[in-house]
Amino acid sequence: MDPEDRVPDTITIREHHSRDLRTSSADLHCTCRTRRPMVTPPAVRTVQQALVGAGFPEDCLRVENLTRDSELGGCLGVVGGGAIIAAAIAAFVSMASLRTVLPIIGAGALCLGAVAWFFFRSTQCAFAITCADAKAAERALDIIAKIGGVAVTSTEWRYEVDSTTLGDWAVRCIERANARADKVAQALGVRVVGVFSYEESFELPQHHYSPEAAMPRAVSTRGRSSAGPPSADELAEGPASAPVLAGSERGGAEITVRYRVADYAPRTKE
Repeated sequence: MDPEDRVPDTITIREHHSRDLRTSSADLHCTCRTRRPMVTPPAVRTVQQALVGAGFPEDCLRVENLTRDSELGGCLGVVGGGAIIAAAIAAFVSMASLRTVLPIIGAGALCLGAVAWFFFRSTQCAFAITCADAKAAERALDIIAKIGGVAVTSTEWRYEVDSTTLGDWAVRCIERANARADKVAQALGVRVVGVFSYEESFELPQHHYSPEAAMPRAVSTRGRSSAGPPSADELAEGPASAPVLAGSERGGAEITVRYRVADYAPRTKE
């Protein structure tokens, strides 16, 4: 075998560095309804106006989708009621006039169904509010609670780590790996002469969803003169819920270094 093709003697050292990461920003995912077909609910505009008035940027709120939803329970209830009424009328109608009454009963039931479909359908709107930090998320939740009619389904936290920080994590791992490699080589009776390979990977949390239980407590709107955005005095009364703490997740770096070793000299027993 050619000496150049021989696999060098190596030792493998793996090191890991981790730390708690605080969230840098968040998205509040919300839903609300309106009786209008395929129209953005007025509550969405009300929330946006309140957010902008509280210092949020104009594009802090984005509509994600609109879904037409028919409340079939109410529709079927009305149709069922019409059918019962029709059956009761038919029971009191003589057989001679049944052919005349049945078309009228059917038309009436059809009209009841059409009216129920029109009045019991609604549009659900899903939208998201971008918050620059945890304090902004708390303020947004407070505004939503004061307005009412909007449900917060989840809070999506984001974690951002710059390249300089990632490099610092890797360097810390390398320093510890070098120290361990020297000790391991000494114990094995060899000497570290170089690096055969190096690999690194990073563990970064992408998203974290808080449960809906984190919603602020309901705020009564009784006594308000309008359904518009809360006034500056109302918003200054303080948060309507406990503080929204920023999420915390573990993140870090892991490296694997294969060191080339040589000059094997086993220790002799004394």
